[in-house]
Amino acid sequence: MLKTIENQTEEMSCKYSDIIQTLKNQSYCYYKVDNDIKLLIDQILHMQKDFFGQNQLEKNKHIVDYSVGYVPGSLFRKNKNVIESKETYIYRKNLVCTNEIYEQYCQKMAIIAKEIFSEIIKDLDLDVNKYLGIDNMNTLYMLYYNETKTEMLNQYTIVGLNEHTDCGFLTFLYSTDGLDIYQNNQWINIDAKPYHFIVNVGDMLEELSGRKFIAVKHRVIPKKEKYSIAYFYEPFYNGNKKPCEKSNKYAKL
Repeated sequence: MLKTIENQTEEMSCKYSDIIQTLKNQSYCYYKVDNDIKLLIDQILHMQKDFFGQNQLEKNKHIVDYSVGYVPGSLFRKNKNVIESKETYIYRKNLVCTNEIYEQYCQKMAIIAKEIFSEIIKDLDLDVNKYLGIDNMNTLYMLYYNETKTEMLNQYTIVGLNEHTDCGFLTFLYSTDGLDIYQNNQWINIDAKPYHFIVNVGDMLEELSGRKFIAVKHRVIPKKEKYSIAYFYEPFYNGNKKPCEKSNKYAKL
């Protein structure tokens, strides 16, 4: 039985020190968005419903490759005997047709993410100038999930999105439904909160911080139709990227 986490961060101020401490303690936190981003979220959700509601032939016209553009549903993960039932549109500037709404969203998210990441770098006693360049990589995922229950199809498990950790630094997720995270040896459901991001730590930040920040394993098993907007922050930086202390997570790489 999944437990629902109470809104522990309900009263959390948007001071970055509070966010950083919460990310250290539990690898994720809520972040309340401002009015400008609320408007963009509403616009993107409307665009998602229009796009994913098209027939398959129309959606297939937007296939570029599996790193940008439209990615059809039902991805089979051979090594894990899992079928992921989701559809995705991946936006990166200059790799697909520029979209003004997506671009505004990425620009505003980049400001927030860069400020939080800067404070994390300071907290780790690292030189901010070595880890932040002029620009950063914006990757925006728009995801659509049908109602899915964990079930078997022959020998395969069907899920919305299989368990994983994010490979980058920070993820800002807005979702119309919750998210399952693996914590204290059990899967726990985090409620979606209107106009709040779920911010979580990725593998590269875990490695950079010497495991002071831990990437949280999570998955999606939607109990109803669900739309998500995921912004992945990957900073460009100059100089050497060295962990604060030895981490064994990538010892075999």
